Amino acid sequence: MARNPLSCHSNSFARSILALTLMEEFRIKPDVIMFSTIMKAWSSAGLMDRCQEFFDDMVKARIEPDIHVFSILAKGYVCVGEPIKAESLLYSMGKFGISPNVVIFTTIIRGWCIAGKMEHAIRVYKKMCELGISPNLITFETLV
Repeated sequence: MARNPLSCHSNSFARSILALTLMEEFRIKPDVIMFSTIMKAWSSAGLMDRCQEFFDDMVKARIEPDIHVFSILAKGYVCVGEPIKAESLLYSMGKFGISPNVVIFTTIIRGWCIAGKMEHAIRVYKKMCELGISPNLITFETLV
């Protein structure tokens, strides 16, 4: 009998949703940590539509995303082969007053490298340098 690769996640997803529902029932406002925990679960399972929905719900609830939230989104989009969506986060971050860091940039560069689009990876690398963000060893290993 084949195992469902998401079965190990379904219980934790259900618990996360239940926790969020209970928080709302008891008028406890969920915070960025609660949302990012659920987003990480969806992202790790490759369910980026659900992850993006939670991000959208978080913003609608007027909970400010942090750099960690954008890192979860970027890594998730790269893992499902959507580096263009990962790169678009660089622009979305600015709307929230968040500056991308070397981790976000390196994740996006990795996405373009995996996709075989080195010209895009180099473009993102140059943008990172133009913004004064210093590459690290992982950035260089990714480009090689």
